[in-house]
Amino acid sequence: MLKKLKIGTKAEIYIGDEKNMKNYATQVEDIIGDIIILSAPLEKGRIVSVAKGTGIKVSFVKSETVFCFKARVLRLIRKKLPLLLVKKEGQVKKIQRRDFYRLKTLIPIKYKLIENDASDNMAEDIFGGIVKDISGGGILMLTEKKLKENDIILIQLNLGDCGKYQIKGRVVR
Repeated sequence: MLKKLKIGTKAEIYIGDEKNMKNYATQVEDIIGDIIILSAPLEKGRIVSVAKGTGIKVSFVKSETVFCFKARVLRLIRKKLPLLLVKKEGQVKKIQRRDFYRLKTLIPIKYKLIENDASDNMAEDIFGGIVKDISGGGILMLTEKKLKENDIILIQLNLGDCGKYQIKGRVVR
């Protein structure tokens, strides 16, 4: 997974314990095996002093996915371009930054636009679509008809043995 990390990749480093964790922007300057050379963290234009042996977390984004790994500081180099040499420890992990897990799926649905809250039964102007993922915060769906932000829709969702559901929702984007 370290193959995803490239020279020039923007990253963040997290220094400190759970209660006093601080994060700093950085960039990958070089990679030599498990040794990663990062631009030294700065705070208000000054180099943040990080002691040799300090455990840190490094995170970076690749293809809209956040990855994270633990590392240990080997050395802080104070030159014209200050650098932080760290050694990767453990595996690079994909991390979930959402409040809710998103379940990937492909479920055919029927839906209709609701003009007012009193029209809760599936009747005329029924359209088809597909639910791509479901989470505690909502669903992502592909639709036949272009919907607008704040449209209210009634969705008929058939989950086979788990039953049929009618769900009222508002388009957020």
